[in-house]
Amino acid sequence: MWGTTGKIGIRAGEFNYPTDVVISPEGVFYVADICNHRIQKFSPDGIFLSSFGIKGEANGRFDHAIAVAVAGDGTVFAVDFGNSRIEKWRPITPRASDMDRQE
Repeated sequence: MWGTTGKIGIRAGEFNYPTDVVISPEGVFYVADICNHRIQKFSPDGIFLSSFGIKGEANGRFDHAIAVAVAGDGTVFAVDFGNSRIEKWRPITPRASDMDRQE
């Protein structure tokens, strides 16, 4: 179980009314956290990885992110209820120069 029953949270990995969850082809979980106006991302083991979105009207901001979906290529689609739109987030891919670098 993620979150604490009966407790509203605003920090990373905490929720304020989660409304949807989806699993990517890689097993990563995405959770629509409607009252925190964000999508949270968790590893297959439930470890918080990142989140995106804040309250607002501009691109990249939500007014109640209510649902989420993930395409086969990792693109994330978030339903923004209050702004009457769907936001599209593409996965970040490493640059070739970063991939060629050896440690």
